[in-house]
Amino acid sequence: MNRRTQKNFLIYLENECEEELLFRCRLVCKIWNNYIQSRPFIHEWIIRQREIKKSLEYDKKVYDEYSYKRDILSNMLALVEEEYKQLSVPGIQIGISDLDEDESMVYVLDKALPLDMRIFLCEYFKSPNVIVKLYSPAFFRSVSESQAIILRKFLINDEKSLENIMLFSPICYSKHYKKRAKDQQCMNILCYINIVDETIGINFPSEDERYIVFELPLDDLKDEKSHHEILKNFLIEKTLELQQEQNSIVEISQNVQCIRGAFDTALQNHHYNL
Repeated sequence: MNRRTQKNFLIYLENECEEELLFRCRLVCKIWNNYIQSRPFIHEWIIRQREIKKSLEYDKKVYDEYSYKRDILSNMLALVEEEYKQLSVPGIQIGISDLDEDESMVYVLDKALPLDMRIFLCEYFKSPNVIVKLYSPAFFRSVSESQAIILRKFLINDEKSLENIMLFSPICYSKHYKKRAKDQQCMNILCYINIVDETIGINFPSEDERYIVFELPLDDLKDEKSHHEILKNFLIEKTLELQQEQNSIVEISQNVQCIRGAFDTALQNHHYNL
């Protein structure tokens, strides 16, 4: 609701509502304002939401070469928006055994998407981008299911095998075609870093700054099936590689960004096949 709409709404309240009701509305607004002001983290998330919106927004009054594609993409996203809202990432939880209360057990479960990722998706639905495209809910789920299977296999072997484990959830991508003969053709993959082993979390910033863009070399950027298969294998191999190499974890932690920064990186690194 913009300021003009807010003003018109207040004028309507003054004209149509009883004085007592209007007083109650103002009181509720004041209470909510005080609540927000007393909790700085809410204000911080409002600022982040605005930053994400700014990265995604475009002038909807201008009809350009992307407008028709945006309309098609927007209609497609509207059909699967609810599916995106139901997405989750795998995680672990320590619980008590049903057979022995003194014995703890580790479970693999589904975790809700981080708040900043949900904000990003919400803003993306409003302002879809034809250069940086979302992965489908079906592909996201297939990656999460494969990662959950890996976690269960680790747990079957030994709970300690979860040490140094982090997973990568692919959110969106952009294409980079060769500019010149020596240039590398690749996909820029924006991933959320899902840290399973909390002991390595100290090497990373807060959860809202755990995003990274990988360059995935591909011969054919139009072959979606091949792209998905190669990416799934790449993400699994990256998880296994980092489990064995502590130095690589430090290197990853030095290249993380917030989701807006990672989106801007994927956008800047794209290059069309002209």
